[in-house]
Amino acid sequence: DDTLVQWPVGTEIIDDMPGGVPAPVMVVIPAGSFTMGTEAGQASRAAERPSRRVTLQRPIAVARTEITVEQFAQFVADAHYRIERGCWYHSKDQQWALDENASWRAPIYGQSGSFPVTCINWWDARMYAAWLSRQTGEHYRLPSESEFEYVNRAGVQGDLPFGLSSSSDLCAVVNGADDSTGLPYANVCREAYEHASPVGSFQRNAFGLADTSGNLWEFTRDCWHEDFGGHWRTLFTGPPTDGSAWIFGGCQLHVLKGGSYLSSPDNLRLTSRIPGQGSLRLNRVCFRLVREL
Repeated sequence: DDTLVQWPVGTEIIDDMPGGVPAPVMVVIPAGSFTMGTEAGQASRAAERPSRRVTLQRPIAVARTEITVEQFAQFVADAHYRIERGCWYHSKDQQWALDENASWRAPIYGQSGSFPVTCINWWDARMYAAWLSRQTGEHYRLPSESEFEYVNRAGVQGDLPFGLSSSSDLCAVVNGADDSTGLPYANVCREAYEHASPVGSFQRNAFGLADTSGNLWEFTRDCWHEDFGGHWRTLFTGPPTDGSAWIFGGCQLHVLKGGSYLSSPDNLRLTSRIPGQGSLRLNRVCFRLVREL
C-alpha cells in the first residue's frame, strides 16, 4: 500500500499554509477494526445499541489536539469570518442559559490561545475545515462518529479511556466533572481544572492523540440517530460499517463524542454519544479534524 509507505503509522504531518503558518499537527492513524457501541445485555443507554463491527479500510490522519483558539483566530482573520456573540453555558444549578455577550474569544471562563476553541457551532467547524483545505491543498474534514470512537479507543476493548478499570482513576488522565464542581453526578476524584484545560494538558492515548476523552465534547459529521438499529433500518440503509458518516438529508442534530469538563464518568465512557444542535454555540463543545491521506 503506497499510502502506508508514504505515511507510516504515527507520523506527524504539518502542512504548510501561505505566510509560513503551520497547519494543525495531524497524526497518521492505522486502518483497523473495532466493535462500536454497546452490547444489548449491558446496562447502558439505548442510543448505543446494537453494537456492530466497523472496519476502517485505510489509514487517516487525525488532529493531535482539539483545534485551538489561536488556530481558529487565524481562520477568522484570513477569511474575514464573522461570528455573532452569544453562547450557551451550563450553570451550577444544572440549567442551560444564554450569555449574550460571550463568544469564542471569551467563552464565560478564562482562556488563552492554547485552549480548545469553543462557543462555535457545527457550521463554523465545517467552514474552518473548508478554509484549511483551501490553504493547504489537502482535504480536511470533521471525523465521522465511528472514526472518532475508533481513534478514541486506540485499541482499548473496555468501557473506559486508556483501558481503566475504575472511573475513580479518570481524573489522572481526563478532564471531566470532578468533586470540586459540586455537581451531584461528579466523579469522586479531583484534577487540576475547573473548566476546559489547554490542549494536551493530559496524557496522549496509544495513537498519540490528546483529549479525545474529556475537556470538550467534539462535533462529528454524523446526523443524530436515536440508536444504531430499530426503525432507522426500515427507513434508511442503517449505520455504515466502513467508518463513513451516517448522514441523511440536511439534519439539524449531529453526534457529539468524547465528553467534556462537565461530564459525569458515564458520559466519559468510550461508547457515550449525545445529540448536538448544529446551529447552537455552547461552551462545552469544540472540534478536531481528519486529513485524508
